[in-house]
Amino acid sequence: MQIFGTNLGTVSNIDGYYTVYNVRAGVYDVKFSLLGYKTVLMKNVTINADMRTRIDISMEQTSVELGVVEIVSQKPLIQKDQPSTAFSIGEVKLDKLPVTTFQEVLSLQPGVTLEGNVRGGKTNEVIYLIDGIPVQDFVGGGLGAELPKSSIGGMTIYTGGFEAEYGNAMSAVINVITKGGENIHRFALRFEKDNWIPSKLNKQVDKHNELELSASGPIISNELFYLSAVTLRVSNTRWWQDMDNYFSSPNNKELSGMSKLEYTVSQSIRLTAQGLYSYHDWRDYEYSWRYNLDGLPERQKFSVRGVLSLSHTLSDRTAYTLSFTHFYLQNRFGETTKQDLEITPYQYDLFLRYVTRGNKSWWANVQQLMQVFKGDISSQVDESQFFKAGFEFNFYDIFYDLVKFEPQRTYFGKPIENAPLLNYSNLYEYFPRSGSVYIQDKIRFSLDGSILSLGLRWDFLDPRAERPVVEFIPNTNNEFKQKIVGYKKASIKQQFSPRIAFAAPMGPNSMFFMNFGYYFQYPLFEYLYTGVNPPQI
Repeated sequence: MQIFGTNLGTVSNIDGYYTVYNVRAGVYDVKFSLLGYKTVLMKNVTINADMRTRIDISMEQTSVELGVVEIVSQKPLIQKDQPSTAFSIGEVKLDKLPVTTFQEVLSLQPGVTLEGNVRGGKTNEVIYLIDGIPVQDFVGGGLGAELPKSSIGGMTIYTGGFEAEYGNAMSAVINVITKGGENIHRFALRFEKDNWIPSKLNKQVDKHNELELSASGPIISNELFYLSAVTLRVSNTRWWQDMDNYFSSPNNKELSGMSKLEYTVSQSIRLTAQGLYSYHDWRDYEYSWRYNLDGLPERQKFSVRGVLSLSHTLSDRTAYTLSFTHFYLQNRFGETTKQDLEITPYQYDLFLRYVTRGNKSWWANVQQLMQVFKGDISSQVDESQFFKAGFEFNFYDIFYDLVKFEPQRTYFGKPIENAPLLNYSNLYEYFPRSGSVYIQDKIRFSLDGSILSLGLRWDFLDPRAERPVVEFIPNTNNEFKQKIVGYKKASIKQQFSPRIAFAAPMGPNSMFFMNFGYYFQYPLFEYLYTGVNPPQI
């Protein structure tokens, strides 16, 4: 069998069983040939990320040379060997969806809100992966970088029962797979806007404009491939009618780009270098500041990521991948420097509903550097058993400089005028570490096609920090005063998480599955270290 557009292929055994590893997510044409039989060409075979694709064919025996039998592959309605709640979106479907980001694709799935809440969980309980590697804001939560739509080859969304390979998530795991280069040069230009009709006639628009350029193809045929895409997105957000009174258009600007080089050393070895850039400049909208929007601070997010990876197929049944990632993310609040920030009480309207004068006393410079070493090995032990294991070690550098003053409020949330502002400022730098090791085994029973998945995952987190030791000193009138008498080193936290799942087909278009697992998530570093410097007790 041969996969068109790649140099991948294999030969089946005497029973017709075959396996092919390291096939990127995408849509392919696959050719099957055997002496004495008609050649079969199966078109539009969809390869989903993190899932095995099973292709069964029947070949017609012949003694003379005949034409090719062409078959159009149909994606099964149900992935019967997937004992979890998962949704796969391929490249073809992505091109048809009226979306511009993969977060919008997520919001179209069952159990997901427009804001990104999955199964009732918080938005920061979702972990985002690009090619299996985290691209997360581990300080404040959420996605750490954007990705051009034309660089996405597919994505898999796990909303429950994910296997031991995935951790540090409570609600969902989003794994986005990027495209790779082909032996054909492709160039694309896409432009979108939502205000073709003048805004005087149609005010239900965000003044959204988006331009995307992409190119891919071979540098050296069958050996070295490139892919590059860049997206510029500007808008005035849904609040533009209020924003236009204070700011020039546009007030929301995003730029993201991705470049990728793939070098096929041999049929079994592939090297990949990937670079990702993302920049976002915007202003928040708060209803209580509606008549003083220029008092809200400007916000900026900048990130850059580089990945080097090696994929090596050891045999027709075993393959491994190794990767190193360098990811830098910076979040900024405020247009002035820290020294120029004015700390003054706000002025309100008569009913204390709106802030009418004053600047929000917030300024921040948050920088995080993450280096990731990751490795995975997978093996089709035999026709009924698939084994996978891997590790991931993360090294962080967290710098957090925040100036934050907030007004005192009553029990009902009304601000107290002329009262001293509350100081929530923090300044620290820490170098935490985390990591994980997992093993999982998936067994297929040939009698009825049932699947049993067994897995175990070990996670650890080393905060590399000290916490204050507080004593209560007796005071007058049976009261106690808190006093810091020293500091104690934080211990290393670790957790073993079992994962067990079972799936059984119940007919051609239905299946039954059940799973058990222990799932947990590290706290955001903002929550972990806030209040340590200066100590707040």
